[in-house]
Amino acid sequence: MKLAWVPARRVAPHNKAAVVVVAVWGVLLLALEPVGRFFQIDTTICLLRRLTGLPCPACGGTRCFLCLLQGDILAAVAYNPLAAVACALAAAVLGMRLIMRRQVQVQLRPRERLAAVLVLVAAVLANWAYLIYCH
Repeated sequence: MKLAWVPARRVAPHNKAAVVVVAVWGVLLLALEPVGRFFQIDTTICLLRRLTGLPCPACGGTRCFLCLLQGDILAAVAYNPLAAVACALAAAVLGMRLIMRRQVQVQLRPRERLAAVLVLVAAVLANWAYLIYCH
C-alpha cells in the first residue's frame, strides 16, 4: 500500500448522477415526513424493509447523520455504526480538502485491493447483522 499526501482542489468536480440521487433522496424525505405524520402512516423509503420487514444495511443512516449533526455520537452509532464511521471519514476527507487543500491518495496492489474489498464486505455484513438484531 502506498499513501501520498497530494494537493487537491477545494471543491471536487461534481458527479451529476450523485447530485441527482442526493437531491431526489432529500426531496423524498422532505415530502414523506410531514405526509406520514399527518396521516399517521409509516413513510419509510427503504424498499427492503417495506417488502420483508427487515432493515437493509443502510437503514438508520439518515437518523445517524442527524444525530451526528446534533452532536449525539452514541445515538448515531446505535442507529447505524457503519454509517457513523463513514460520516466521520467523509468529514475528515472534506476537512482536509477544504482547510488544507490536500488529500490522501491511496494506491493498492491487486492483492491489497482484494483484501480491502473483503474487509469492506465483512463490515457491511456485520453492520447488517447488528441492524437486524437490534432493530
